[in-house]
Amino acid sequence: MDSADAVLRKLNLRTATRTATRTIEAWVKPVYTTQGPLKTDQPINLNNHNIFVDSFNSADPTRSVNGLPDARDSNGHLLTNIGQFDAPNFNVPLSANIATNSPFANIGNASVYGDVLTNGGATDANGATVTNTSNVKGQIINDYYEPLEPIYAPQWSNATVSGSVNNSKTYTGGTATSPARYQVGTIASIGNIKLSGGKQVTFDFGTTRGSPDPSKNYIELYVTGDFTTRGSGSTDGSVVIVNGVNVKIYVAGDLNFSGNGLVNYNNTAKSLEIYGISPPDGTTQTFTLAGNSDFYGTVYAPGADLKLAGGGGSGEFVGSFTGKSAFLNGTTQIRYDEALAGSGRISSFKIAGWFEDVKKTGTFTGQLQF
Repeated sequence: MDSADAVLRKLNLRTATRTATRTIEAWVKPVYTTQGPLKTDQPINLNNHNIFVDSFNSADPTRSVNGLPDARDSNGHLLTNIGQFDAPNFNVPLSANIATNSPFANIGNASVYGDVLTNGGATDANGATVTNTSNVKGQIINDYYEPLEPIYAPQWSNATVSGSVNNSKTYTGGTATSPARYQVGTIASIGNIKLSGGKQVTFDFGTTRGSPDPSKNYIELYVTGDFTTRGSGSTDGSVVIVNGVNVKIYVAGDLNFSGNGLVNYNNTAKSLEIYGISPPDGTTQTFTLAGNSDFYGTVYAPGADLKLAGGGGSGEFVGSFTGKSAFLNGTTQIRYDEALAGSGRISSFKIAGWFEDVKKTGTFTGQLQF
């Protein structure tokens, strides 16, 4: 053994400070709050075989009926030709995917024209946590997880502030760059909107020189307490959105639109965004949409228990819905509009692709001991 060999035998690379680096480049894409018809953090319960979840594309005339998920009946309600735009001949992947960060999902034998994604859910007979999946048209996938971005109360300096609303009221719009903002109540004095007995809240155009101005069609409303409706309004709904008006609603308490609770004359989900402000830990929040009217809009309430319940032969929900948990009952259809992709808020980012950049040299830091 020569002297060089003796030195090598004493070489020790086991040091507490050694590190090795490689250069990885990744592409990320945003995940929006409106991606998919139904997402939750906790379990999903589709409690009825009369529940249907499918998709269409309002921007594609070959995958919609005049921009709608279906034709209308004589009463103006959407028909229920479920899954007609999810057929294989359209050569598009199924988009009506429902997803939960929980391992638990009771599909209730509902017809789902997409995948069911869970975080570690099992379908085997022993210890199954994803159950009643016989009418799922896509796959059951168990490696899903996407964090839900919390929603914080708006911090507006230019809002018109009022007390609680119990009578009919009209909110008028501003421009896209300067939307009209309204706040019901304050943190110190919580305000609610509670409508019953034919009372009605209307979202309408702003005016210029006393006439409706189509450019003033953006409204944002912050309710520091609850927003509830009971029964129908004086004309056609307790909450009415005039065609051409775009509305964002933030609710800090509970939301309950029942009966003929909301009529959105735009007939597009993009025109109405409802956000549930994330409640303090340990506080229960509930968002309920129920009744016979067709609902067009998106709901993102990551801290709320979401309840959707149709009634009679109607109860269609066109848009995207996210909650802490979800319970669906009755004759309920969720019709997801694929044109919502890229709208709403960015909730997280997902790696779309990556590679190791071999053109950049790695490094080694540490201490060689002899």
